[in-house]
Amino acid sequence: MEKESKNKVYVGATLYPWQKAVADEICIPHNENKVVVVKSHRQCGKSFACINILLFYAINKRRSSNAMISPTLNQSRAMFKELVNAITASGIIKSKNEMLLTIELINGSSIFFKSAEQRDALRGFHVDFLILDEAAYLTDDILALVLPWRNVSSANMLVVSTPFRKDGFFYRYYCMGLERQKNTVSIDWNDYDTSALLSDEQKQTYKQLLPKNQYLTEIEGEFLEDDGMVFTDIVSAVGNPGESDKVFVGIDWGSGKGEDYTSITMFNGNGEMCLLHYWNDLGTLEQISKLADLLIKYSDKIVKIQAESNSIGSPLIELLTNELIKRGYTGIASTIEPFTTTNAEKVRLVSQLQVGFEQHTIRILNNKKLINELAAYSATYNAKTGNVSYNAPLGLHDDTVISTMLAFDAYKGGAYAQYSFGFVHNKKIAYNRR
Repeated sequence: MEKESKNKVYVGATLYPWQKAVADEICIPHNENKVVVVKSHRQCGKSFACINILLFYAINKRRSSNAMISPTLNQSRAMFKELVNAITASGIIKSKNEMLLTIELINGSSIFFKSAEQRDALRGFHVDFLILDEAAYLTDDILALVLPWRNVSSANMLVVSTPFRKDGFFYRYYCMGLERQKNTVSIDWNDYDTSALLSDEQKQTYKQLLPKNQYLTEIEGEFLEDDGMVFTDIVSAVGNPGESDKVFVGIDWGSGKGEDYTSITMFNGNGEMCLLHYWNDLGTLEQISKLADLLIKYSDKIVKIQAESNSIGSPLIELLTNELIKRGYTGIASTIEPFTTTNAEKVRLVSQLQVGFEQHTIRILNNKKLINELAAYSATYNAKTGNVSYNAPLGLHDDTVISTMLAFDAYKGGAYAQYSFGFVHNKKIAYNRR
């Protein structure tokens, strides 16, 4: 692509055929209000293509405003830095702001990066060109906030993502684009030979290491039906709990700020989720008080509480223990066990919960946040270490997943009574039960 500012011509990067197909569709100045949807698999130059198309608009249309929305602020920062590094030597940058993630060019155009984490702060902008990056992980409410940005200029929009489930606006746009409805065009990178960037050998490595569904979406670039990336048969596990005289608890701590939630999950003695609470609007002491209130309601049933002890976990566990003792519930306090989450332990927890879903030995509550977090939970393969790690992807969260895994692990470890050897005391046999 060639990019022109004043009397100077800027020669852009050489694009692969699948990247050029996108540029050919979207880089048409006279075609306004167009939406181009790209279904991409990993490691095929999606970010590279987006940055070059941003530059095309910003350079060729003077005094234009151009934006890119990503799921997380960290992703936005990474894209900002990649773009700045690519054009610093060209002399086209007039100024840049690393805090606001904005770039002003010498032709009066601007490029700015925003994230879905900013939510209500996304209101009130207008642009001449807009990119939605990893759109499968942007929610419909984020789309509702940013679509008005296009109204004034009838701005073209590029919607790019690896696929996820067959729901959400990315899937709807993709289907519209296949039929070329409402000035929308879809491009599937599976229609191109991308082996230059992702070889068959690399694909085979990912196939061996990643969960089946995650390999299908990220490496094969296909949409899922109703399953999640890591966990399957999630929806079929939804149901109401029955009666039980045992309760097993998992607690994942949050900071109480932004999107970071404290979450508590309870399973009964039948492997059925019987409680799920989460919040992100309480101070430390308020959180401790709320947790104590919830636990006391089940004081006669609690067998074991597993609370994550990483980071802020240890001091919060101590506060919760002291609060329960202060209220006279020493018995509940004694059931709290700190859980240090290492990568190896998380792999074990994930595997255990996977089996629960696959063998239908688990029941969960019909909670939208929980179901979405379970479905999106994914694995990351580190080619340098050869390790696979599990986390929430792309600005989504896993608070309820972690508390659920901890509670289910407590249930699996304590669902059946365990007995130690008896001992003779005053001519009676006493048994230690735990």
